[in-house]
Amino acid sequence: ASAQAPKISGLAQVWYTQMLDNNLRLNSASTAPNKYYNLRSEFTENGFAIRRVELKFSGKITDEVEYEAMIDPTISSGSILQDAAIKYKTPFGAEIKVGQFKSLQTLEGLTSSSELLFVERSQMGRTLGDDRQRGGVVTFGFGDPKAFNAKLHVGVFNGAVKANDANAQKDVVLRADFSAGAHKAGLFTLQGVTDVKDTTGLDIVPGQGAIDTAWGLTDAPTRAEILGNKDKTTNLGAYYRFVQGGFQADAEVITGLVGRRFATLAATAPSLKREHLDQKFMSACVSAAY
Repeated sequence: ASAQAPKISGLAQVWYTQMLDNNLRLNSASTAPNKYYNLRSEFTENGFAIRRVELKFSGKITDEVEYEAMIDPTISSGSILQDAAIKYKTPFGAEIKVGQFKSLQTLEGLTSSSELLFVERSQMGRTLGDDRQRGGVVTFGFGDPKAFNAKLHVGVFNGAVKANDANAQKDVVLRADFSAGAHKAGLFTLQGVTDVKDTTGLDIVPGQGAIDTAWGLTDAPTRAEILGNKDKTTNLGAYYRFVQGGFQADAEVITGLVGRRFATLAATAPSLKREHLDQKFMSACVSAAY
């Protein structure tokens, strides 16, 4: 997309962390053999850190077509490109958005960094909501913006984080957001499988090689069952937010299958990262502020 000079905005956050004891200073941030939480390295030692620097560019090509892009130069691993999307407002009221952006999971994950109550997102927001993928979303909105209104989203994403896809299968995302005065609530889900190439069914291999007792158990799944499961990955969540005057309260819950987030399948045999094929998770977060 190209157009006239874009609107430029930004955000910078600098942290200082001071440990109250030696637990994190003297121990690894990882708990072997598994690491089911996402602890940033800034929390493991005293000192200053540049948490994020966001530079956002946005603009219009026509009244119906808009674009936006956001980079974070502080990212040391992988691409500094965070968001890049083109939006088209159709004549019949729906909006189509394509590009790279968050996959519409959780409430906190879609809340601007500048509006967070705390210095860091919850584990739910970071691990499940702050997940950028490449895909497209169709949004339908209806209602009165000053009274009851709703937005319904239907999306398809690659399934790979900030990357092109290696297989033909895509994640399907559904989300509904409802607002009425001081109240906001919503439901969301994601259904997907592995992001590893599987054009022949043999390009993806179970960890520990192709052994039937992959988890070292007598009743462990067979190679065929591991391949057939394809690291099925799901989310199902709901949230509620109340904001009035200086008071704000939030509640959010999400559950689903761990799946490819701790994968059993890879292009080359890794060590298995979760305990069984249908391993589930559940996370909840409640906050209030005045």
